[in-house]
Amino acid sequence: NIAYGRTGASRAEVEAAVDELAAREGRIDVLVNNIGGSLRVPFRFLEQSDEDWERVMAVNVTACVTTTRAVIPVMRRNGYGRIINMGSKAGRFGSLFTGTPYVAAKGAMQAFTLQIAQEFGPDGITCNTICPGAILTPRVERFLGERHTAEERARIVASIPVRRQGRVEDIAAAVAYLASEEAGFVNGATLDINGGVKYFGGEGLNVVARYPRGAEPGGDVGRIELTRINAVQADRAAGRPVQTEYQ
Repeated sequence: NIAYGRTGASRAEVEAAVDELAAREGRIDVLVNNIGGSLRVPFRFLEQSDEDWERVMAVNVTACVTTTRAVIPVMRRNGYGRIINMGSKAGRFGSLFTGTPYVAAKGAMQAFTLQIAQEFGPDGITCNTICPGAILTPRVERFLGERHTAEERARIVASIPVRRQGRVEDIAAAVAYLASEEAGFVNGATLDINGGVKYFGGEGLNVVARYPRGAEPGGDVGRIELTRINAVQADRAAGRPVQTEYQ
């Protein structure tokens, strides 16, 4: 494992770690850029500072660029490599929780993936992105337990077509496949792992975000209300597939 970004590792430390691993093993076959976070910057775009943007981009984009740049020469020498970038549902469809820097950063990872896939595919190196939805890690479990009632959690699950929330094993299985030789013809792909949920809150949902003015969505006072609607087409035709209200 190579730690960078939030852990404070420098570019020189990353390059040294890659050199050490390559010297010891003779090759590096798989790189999983499993790093990211919104870093709790303000949700509203006009309240975000340049420093907020720089911090989020450093962790979510620059760290992956630096590690990928250090690893690719080793993969090229061996004519083989699998690079897997961790995107997010937020980068695909926007977010009601994390704010613009994180959404932009995860969207950038998809574009980065496409270019790496195109440039280094001839060298036997594939590059793909995994975009998870909400996965029940201990942190997410804690968040849901603290901020949602049992009834609200049931409504969230009911909004997911497969009627369950994501597990770490769901993501691990996708990583294992994309890292395998069997995935050699999968290149530049974006794999959504969210149980079939699309857009902001899911197909068939009208998402209303209500926060006391001045409060940060996702904070202790934040609350998301998910209400299922029957006539999805009519709602979209009226121009309100997603409605956001601040109170």
